[in-house]
Amino acid sequence: MTGETWREIEASIKKWKAEDYGRWPYTIMQKWILVEPFIGNGDPPADYKIFVFGGHAHYIQVDLDRFGIHKRVLFDRDWNKQPFTYRYPSDDREVERPSSLDSMIEAAETLGRDFSFVRVDFYEIDQMPRFGEMTFFPHSGLARFHPDEYDFRLGALWP
Repeated sequence: MTGETWREIEASIKKWKAEDYGRWPYTIMQKWILVEPFIGNGDPPADYKIFVFGGHAHYIQVDLDRFGIHKRVLFDRDWNKQPFTYRYPSDDREVERPSSLDSMIEAAETLGRDFSFVRVDFYEIDQMPRFGEMTFFPHSGLARFHPDEYDFRLGALWP
């Protein structure tokens, strides 16, 4: 939103808050706007999303080029690339293991220990993990894994 006036920013916010997302639980939630400092060096940093089932981290989704040609790579917790995709196509580039991955996993398991499932998101800035968000409904629960067998494999992790 660089270069916009406050009036334009406020109009955008009003539009976002009026948006009808049309799915539970969003239909019953109060809408808020949170403004936080920008992290990164101009381009958004890689987004590390950790799938936690019953307090144990199993998979890490890495989103790349989210505001361009969105790609996604999935890994197990030991940083082995997985042979499945989830909503967006996989990327053939080598994705470097973040130096703070162990800290991210530890934090995700701590935050997720009381839930049957939660996805805990992080960024890595200056070799340090930065918390992003927690979500119980990735893609509103509507995206599928491909091949289909991975929908069942991840579902079987649900306690």
